[in-house]
Amino acid sequence: MKKNHKQAVKWLKVLIMTCVFTCMVMTQKTWADENVSIVLKYGDANYSTTVYGPEISNINSGVSVSTSTWIKEICNHVYSSSFNTIQINDGVVQQDVFSMIKSGSKSVSLDLKNYIKGSEKPVINNATVTPVVNETADPASAGSNVGMNAAIAANLNKIGIDTKISECTTKYVVGQDRSKNIIVAASRLNGLILQPGTGISVDTVILPRTTANGYGMGNAIMGDDFIKVVGGGICQLSSTLNTAVLRAGIIPTERHNHSQNVSYLASGLDATISSGKMDYQFVNTLMYPIYIEATTDNGILKVALYSSTKALNGVTYQAEVAGSKKKNTTYIVGYLNGIETGRIKAYSSSYK
Repeated sequence: MKKNHKQAVKWLKVLIMTCVFTCMVMTQKTWADENVSIVLKYGDANYSTTVYGPEISNINSGVSVSTSTWIKEICNHVYSSSFNTIQINDGVVQQDVFSMIKSGSKSVSLDLKNYIKGSEKPVINNATVTPVVNETADPASAGSNVGMNAAIAANLNKIGIDTKISECTTKYVVGQDRSKNIIVAASRLNGLILQPGTGISVDTVILPRTTANGYGMGNAIMGDDFIKVVGGGICQLSSTLNTAVLRAGIIPTERHNHSQNVSYLASGLDATISSGKMDYQFVNTLMYPIYIEATTDNGILKVALYSSTKALNGVTYQAEVAGSKKKNTTYIVGYLNGIETGRIKAYSSSYK
């Protein structure tokens, strides 16, 4: 009996190991069968890789390390091989690659020339969105940016963006030296699309504040004083964006207040940036893509966020500031049918 029992146990173990091995082989075969080829082109160079089942699963769930690293390495190679003159926006490249994989594409091919920093055009379902900057107009003149139009709206509707979820407008003086900087910076923010879980750095998007990038002299707050610097005034864009972001129910991941209160927004709503030192950043925490509209027209700067009608679940958000003008705390407050549903602290501010 004992001998028969031992033999039965032995054969049972063999059977279990055989099943496990078979499952492993079948799983590996399934993963191997599921693959996507990726080709990134720049000039005469082609960079290719293939991603398989496990990595595809990570991309679909919003987590991917190996493919993200590969894309960054390729973009860095282009930068170094061009003697540090051509910078590719690897974040936008990754966004479009992942978007195509999620849509079921088995072959992804992108030309990196379309992703050089400062010249990117948003791509939606392989259709290029019409540029929103009138390149024939004087960038210092009012109204050189145009906002949402029928062509853009039609393309956005294809990816589920169909309604404005928040907005903020501020005023600037037309003809002042800082007005040109506001217009130039807004034109670079205008038209960007953020997929769920994707973040944005305003400091990066609007490019370094140099005359080569279109910026001129303008007033900027420096401690207790106002001084003229190249790019002065662009903080009005980051501040206007900040208020629109708060009104979409999103807490910024990086935000700094000015040393003094600003004239164009209430205390606690501003957001200053300084190249390489202070940035304004936020992540799309919604379940749907966000389209950013940033326009200037006759002294009015408008930043609006668009997404799906389902994005906020019927809740409207307001940014409410508690405290004094010198020291306060900003909250995001949600309302449903006019009744407050809750509030959450966004950040605190302290001014001189």
